[in-house]
Amino acid sequence: MNFWLIASLFMGAVTLSSCGDDEETPGNSTDPGTGKIDYSKTGGSAVVNLKDGSEVSKITISNFGSDELSGVELVDDELTFAYYVSGETSEGAYYYSGCSVTIPGYSEGKTTYKNVELGFSQGQGDVYYQGNSVYYRDGKPSPSDLTATVKKQGNGTYHVVVEGDLYLSGTNITNDETPNATIKLDIVAPMIATCKLHKNVSSKQSYMPKGTPWLDGKTVAGALEIKSPFVGSGVLLWYYGTRQADGSYDLQYAQYENLKAQAVKLMGEPFECWDASVAEEGDRQGSGEWSDVAYAYFYKDKKYVMVSYCPWRDTYEGEEPQLPHGISGMHENHAARIHVHILEGMNVDYMQFVHSFGH
Repeated sequence: MNFWLIASLFMGAVTLSSCGDDEETPGNSTDPGTGKIDYSKTGGSAVVNLKDGSEVSKITISNFGSDELSGVELVDDELTFAYYVSGETSEGAYYYSGCSVTIPGYSEGKTTYKNVELGFSQGQGDVYYQGNSVYYRDGKPSPSDLTATVKKQGNGTYHVVVEGDLYLSGTNITNDETPNATIKLDIVAPMIATCKLHKNVSSKQSYMPKGTPWLDGKTVAGALEIKSPFVGSGVLLWYYGTRQADGSYDLQYAQYENLKAQAVKLMGEPFECWDASVAEEGDRQGSGEWSDVAYAYFYKDKKYVMVSYCPWRDTYEGEEPQLPHGISGMHENHAARIHVHILEGMNVDYMQFVHSFGH
């Protein structure tokens, strides 16, 4: 079953529900990696009210599914949950709705958390709302009072409840400098991935799958170790490189070709590719250097590899590089100058995966 989300209505309520393109019944499948999750017991709701008690939004999140990458994930000691949907109503009006939660300092022995970060957005036509758990005054954060409770359940899911105050701005709201709304998010969701971020990695490590394409003598700014019952286990490597005295970078198209050649040796030819091997000569600069983004995707025996290059990704003095943070990092193929993503034991359809997480 291929999964997507639809939203109906806006004022008063937004309902999110899963739909499939075959006859599989949503909610009755089990996780392909663990066989434990009962998806019929997942889902939840979120309600946002103004302080005067009037309802801004009521969101219903229906059952999650075994072939979607939605749920909670653990990145180092941060437990996160996020969703976002958009589309058009039957009348042709554009809508969007999203919510993200970050719970720092998570551990299985603890159930109650403060310092919760939450973002909320919703709009349709000229009507919009945006909520945050933090308001910045003169550059200084002023957090609202939010509390989260997290319970790991025996069926491979997590029960997460977040409630408290919210800074809400939007249509017909005149004062958002004090907490002016409340939110209650109550979900049961599968754990889609556990991740660990390693910074400034200069040599191959044991957590990297055998044959991981690698540039000797170069440092990976961020290596994200992933373990997931959906996409398997592996690593995301993000290279930024170093600016040379003449202003150029030490990571160029030649380094992409090096990594791609390693991937071809490991996997065979890519099933999808855009680079000098398939493009016309006009895509090169006068010097012969490739001038566009480049990427190559490989799949074989449940193993997935992506290598990509972006010639325009520069970093500046004092700039903190963007690093992969959770499973959402698989969406990227030019956040850094060079990416190498490698996963083993993939339990989702790789073409659907690339459609969702590729270029």
